[in-house]
Amino acid sequence: MQLRNYHQHKQRHQQQQHRQHHQHRHQQHYPQQQQQHHQHHQHHHQQHYPQQQQQQHHHQHHQHHHQQHYPQQQQQHHQQQRHQQQGYQQHHHHQQHQHKKHHLCSSLTFVPKPCSDSTFIGLSCNISNTPCELATPCENDGTCINNKLATYGYICSCSSGFNGTYCELDHRICKPHLCLHNGTCNETSNTTFHCVCANGWEGIHCESMINRCEGVECMNNGVCRPLLLGYKCECLGTSYYGSHCEFTARKVVISKIISKSFSYIAIIAMSLVVMFVIIMDILTYCFGIDMTREELERYRREKRDKKRINRRVNKQLVRTNIS
Repeated sequence: MQLRNYHQHKQRHQQQQHRQHHQHRHQQHYPQQQQQHHQHHQHHHQQHYPQQQQQQHHHQHHQHHHQQHYPQQQQQHHQQQRHQQQGYQQHHHHQQHQHKKHHLCSSLTFVPKPCSDSTFIGLSCNISNTPCELATPCENDGTCINNKLATYGYICSCSSGFNGTYCELDHRICKPHLCLHNGTCNETSNTTFHCVCANGWEGIHCESMINRCEGVECMNNGVCRPLLLGYKCECLGTSYYGSHCEFTARKVVISKIISKSFSYIAIIAMSLVVMFVIIMDILTYCFGIDMTREELERYRREKRDKKRINRRVNKQLVRTNIS
């Protein structure tokens, strides 16, 4: 039916193209004759129908008079006619578009040939349409068995430790990633397990790293940081280095030497002062030798001399003021 409609539409299209081509050739070969015939027809119409021309002239005069007296009504009437024409054109274009769309869809419709064996589909009838082949619904290495009496048309035969419609429920004791950090899970019974941890890890699920800092002492206030299969002493700044921060940097050694030398010098100076005081006391009180007596007497004499000089000067000033 669709193929017949396509041939009929194609035949109508060819006839329309033939008519348009014939009219175009006729206009090219006989343009002058058509113009003369049109002029002769107009002249003959004017001679035989003068009364109709008068009526037409009267009708035009009446329209002009009506436009002068009723301009607003005429504009509304013209707008209504214009809207009606636009609506008709839109409806006509919509019908043409729907007709083209229907013709295109009917020409592109593909009807495949049915396969001889109903259990296969595809262009070459080489694809199985059984539920197990199309959906592969069974999970966790389950085996799919086609069964038309089943609810979904198949049955999943699950592996050990799995059940459910799609073998999606895992009831194994040792599930994946139960033992962390590459640990090995061993089933000890139907409900218990034991994780054999890799080197450097411990715990029920091998979740904890073994702390190698136990019993390790880092010198010079260093801090021990545990590592996998080992440890590391974090030394303070750049003053110390080594596996246990046991070595001192050269600049620290130099600063220690300088500080010690200054402390030694200060101790020596203080001890000399103390010894001098002790010796002076021994000479004074034990041997009666006073090393400072002469200096004290000389100081006293100078002080007395200064007082005498000051008195004389003051007396002279008083005399001068009185006189």
